Amino acid sequence: MDEGVKRFAISRTVLEKLSALVYLKDREGRYLYVNPAFEKTFQLTSAQWKKRTALDLFPGPFGEAHQKNDLEILQSVRSAEFQEQAVDSQGEARNYHSVKFPLFGRKRELVGVGGISYDISEQKRTEEELRMREERLRLLLAIRSMEEKSLKEIADAVLEAATRLTDSPIGYLAFLDEREKVLTMHAWSSQAMADCAVPEPTKVFPLESTGLWGEAVRQRKPIITNDYGATNPLKRGLPEGHIPLTRHMNVPLFDGERIVALLGVGNKKRDYLGIDIIHLELLLGEMMVVTRSSQGKENLRLALREKELLLR
Repeated sequence: MDEGVKRFAISRTVLEKLSALVYLKDREGRYLYVNPAFEKTFQLTSAQWKKRTALDLFPGPFGEAHQKNDLEILQSVRSAEFQEQAVDSQGEARNYHSVKFPLFGRKRELVGVGGISYDISEQKRTEEELRMREERLRLLLAIRSMEEKSLKEIADAVLEAATRLTDSPIGYLAFLDEREKVLTMHAWSSQAMADCAVPEPTKVFPLESTGLWGEAVRQRKPIITNDYGATNPLKRGLPEGHIPLTRHMNVPLFDGERIVALLGVGNKKRDYLGIDIIHLELLLGEMMVVTRSSQGKENLRLALREKELLLR
């Protein structure tokens, strides 16, 4: 075992029973020792990790962050805590709370960096879900308060909330005619408008001419496409200058048996999931409540105005 490992206070037997990830590195960041939990998490053999660096094992921003944190320990010669990420053997990015510390040789010379990393992915996921629920409630309440606003203002607010909740760069909202034969694009997200280079964007689309994005109407259910680049007979291509799509999801809004609107988002960095469908369905439901209330008030105002004119 390397000098740095020999000087480590906890015995190797204890290290190898820990569920946390334990590792020791030399001053160049090369791994000298990792415990079984580390090997199991990343499905690595000693031949694969020994004398390799974090950047070798975790290429890209994650490995760069690990090396940056190690360098901080070497420069300060003090222990410190970090929030780090690494991709496990299943390709999933895991979140870790890491405690790192300097390693010293027999003559108290600095020989490397040691660390213990605790997987906090579930905790992070719970915190993110709670934050998202709070954000969703805030946005729904904001839309509920828009009864005096125009349909365009309400639609824009719903679209902004949809892209924010699903972490999507682009989004759109379209309305259908009474026969569900024609979609009229009512609003695009600001990012979609900024990135779109189509010379004269079409706003009216016969349903029969739509490709994959019209399937939510034809199949009468939410449609998620997490690999838009894959071959699909339902796609009909994109117009020249259209924003490239990597992922896409849209959800229909029903009024009884009839579909009256279609809310879509695209290009999320990660896959769209069931929770994203829930976000859009709740927003659409709130939009229907508010627009009906708003229209009801407008009808009442018109009726009162007509009565006034008759009484004159």
